Amino acid sequence: MKLKLIIFALTFFWNAAARPDDVLSESDSARSVEEIINQTSKRSEYYKEKACIDTKRIRSTKVLDNRHVVFKLGREKYFLVQLANRCPGLRRNQTVKLNMRLNRLCEYDTIQGFDTNSYGSMMEGARCMIPGFTEVTEAQVEQLELTLRDELDKARAAAKEKRRLEKEARRAKRQAKS
Repeated sequence: MKLKLIIFALTFFWNAAARPDDVLSESDSARSVEEIINQTSKRSEYYKEKACIDTKRIRSTKVLDNRHVVFKLGREKYFLVQLANRCPGLRRNQTVKLNMRLNRLCEYDTIQGFDTNSYGSMMEGARCMIPGFTEVTEAQVEQLELTLRDELDKARAAAKEKRRLEKEARRAKRQAKS
């Protein structure tokens, strides 16, 4: 579901940016969100993939969460790395180490985060393989950040509610015993 939501957000902003008048056609507006999310599209229809990027052109690296990293190349080029699984050690706005060959970062190279331990020294996280790079716009990066932040907030709220309900259940059980 998360992947479908991310793909939908990226598709929406990509298509909106590609339209000259920024006006959706009647056929697009008539389709429901569920139809758009559930449609089967070829990967090449909604994003451009790249196998390698030149590390000399990387201006910044931004870790969005433990599965998404964005590389900014030049002034307005962004490449998103979507890892297949969670990468232990990668955290939001954290320093990363790129393990690569030559001056190019390519698919199958690895990325790893650095954790600061209680003594102030840096510990390397797990190495995670880069599956490839997806070219995205700045608006898509911002939308992805908002979506990931919202998902995290919802998960935290759900966990908090679960703890509250468990606490109430324990309290009711204690009162029933007395």
